Amino acid sequence: MSSRYKEDDAGNAGTLLLKADDISFTDGARIYSNTTGTGDGGTVILEAETVTLSGENEEGRASGIFAGSGGGTGNDGTGGTISVSADTLSLSH
Repeated sequence: MSSRYKEDDAGNAGTLLLKADDISFTDGARIYSNTTGTGDGGTVILEAETVTLSGENEEGRASGIFAGSGGGTGNDGTGGTISVSADTLSLSH
């Protein structure tokens, strides 16, 4: 799941809000709100009883949560915000 502005765009990434009893990212699954242009990274908000991040895909890409900015142009915007509200947070390889 993503909210993204691509290279050469000047807009900011948006906000992603996920609310559920349980949220899991496995086998390289990712959520991100970022930009590769000059705009600012967005916001990712997770609200759940349990949030789990585990594993990687066959290419070695780990599961994760991202909110950033960076196109390598030197005019990158500021990074975004990640907020996780959970009774249990589980991180494993």
